[in-house]
Amino acid sequence: MPVATAAPVWPGASGQPAPFRWSAGDSAPPYRLVVLDEAYGELLVRDGIETTAWTPDPAACAALQRGATYHWLVLGDDRGRPAASPLGSFRID
Repeated sequence: MPVATAAPVWPGASGQPAPFRWSAGDSAPPYRLVVLDEAYGELLVRDGIETTAWTPDPAACAALQRGATYHWLVLGDDRGRPAASPLGSFRID
């Protein structure tokens, strides 16, 4: 089974960004999380994630603006081969 994304909810319960979460499927860490803008241009990349969740850091929060739609995916390793999640989308209202 491939990596699968679960859309983050923005903002999170305390007004802070909620973590990006995904299921590992058959892939293993480290993971790479890629966020794309509305036009599918690469906006941010985080490498070396060792768990199946990542909470946006201050630099990522500054790059993500209210009123915009973003797309994201996660890359992992499936027995020495790259494994990518399907593209997920979320909107910051």
